[in-house]
Amino acid sequence: MELKIYVDGLVKILYGVDKSTNVREIVIALARALQIVGSYNIIEILKLNSNSLQEIQKSYYLMNHRKMRVMSPDEKPLELLDNYSKYLELNKTFDIEFHFIDSNNDLLNHIN
Repeated sequence: MELKIYVDGLVKILYGVDKSTNVREIVIALARALQIVGSYNIIEILKLNSNSLQEIQKSYYLMNHRKMRVMSPDEKPLELLDNYSKYLELNKTFDIEFHFIDSNNDLLNHIN
């Protein structure tokens, strides 16, 4: 399968990702492909697409009040997407994005 991950604002597509692939493996693969050294994380971002406040509030509630969070190294993004798929099919008001960022990024200081 493939997984879309944003790197510096551009979408990169990782091929060969399956349900057992974890964040640690993805970070290592991306760092090698980009030929970079350092400490990196993947953040999950809930993107709201609806203009309807009621729909946004409903989606936000369904997603356990998370809009952005740092993923743990052992989490499996495709498994996570499978878990969210029931909400995505029923309610098209949000998308899930994955972003590859430097661990020293100031953005991480603002994520709960």
